Amino acid sequence: MRGYFLTGVVFLLIIGGCGLGRKTVKQEPAAMVVADPGSPATGKITNSQFSEISFNAGIRIDAGGAENSVNATFRIKKDSIMWISARKLGFEIGRLMLTEDSVWLLDRINNQYFAGDYLFFQSQFGIDVDYNLVQALFLGDQLSNWSAEDVEIDCTDSKICVITYPQRYRVNQGRDHRARPEGSTVTDQKLTVSKVNGKILSNEIEIWGTGRKISARYSQFRPAGGTALLTGITDLEINNQGDITRVFIIADTYTSDGSNTYPFRIPGNYKPMTMN
Repeated sequence: MRGYFLTGVVFLLIIGGCGLGRKTVKQEPAAMVVADPGSPATGKITNSQFSEISFNAGIRIDAGGAENSVNATFRIKKDSIMWISARKLGFEIGRLMLTEDSVWLLDRINNQYFAGDYLFFQSQFGIDVDYNLVQALFLGDQLSNWSAEDVEIDCTDSKICVITYPQRYRVNQGRDHRARPEGSTVTDQKLTVSKVNGKILSNEIEIWGTGRKISARYSQFRPAGGTALLTGITDLEINNQGDITRVFIIADTYTSDGSNTYPFRIPGNYKPMTMN
């Protein structure tokens, strides 16, 4: 099986089998309205608002026509740590932990591990992968460290705004957004945003000159403590030069009581994982 995949999903394919079927889901209206000015001003975006959350989810994956499913527990400390434990038939088959600068992965089926950074995934996808990108795609948030000077906004539809970012690229924190780092990836990005609650309904990223696209759709938004509102269904599609992988995540009730722990230990008998 191919060893490439987008950060937080790669381990599910490697240790959970070759994916599972995507089902089309009708987009539901938001469960509640959140008043947040967001940005840009005429296309109001409400990002996820929490310090820590946890939730269980069912995940269905379709990779190259092969189908599979796993259950997973997600624990997230906003802008800091994403921890995922995947289970099959009640047994943990893998564990993933992402931080701002590192990727840790346990394959409990084959007694293997991966410990590294985001450069591996950048080389496989031809896109500047980082923690912010992965978190934003999973939660349905706006990318916070990408350029946005040429944004185009169309709010003529009564229910949605379409926000287009042509020639967008990742910038280092604290740098002038108009100074594109040498060798950085250039993308076209398009967001569809609900006028009801400011949540992102879809996010499309096309990477220039690579034949690669990432699409994400979000629906059935649910409260997550206070005024926070998070997606109940995340539908991801990764097109890697014609090879399509789809990941369909259905989350249950969100918990935000601040009691999360993020355990991760590599057993002594585990060997480094080889990804081709």
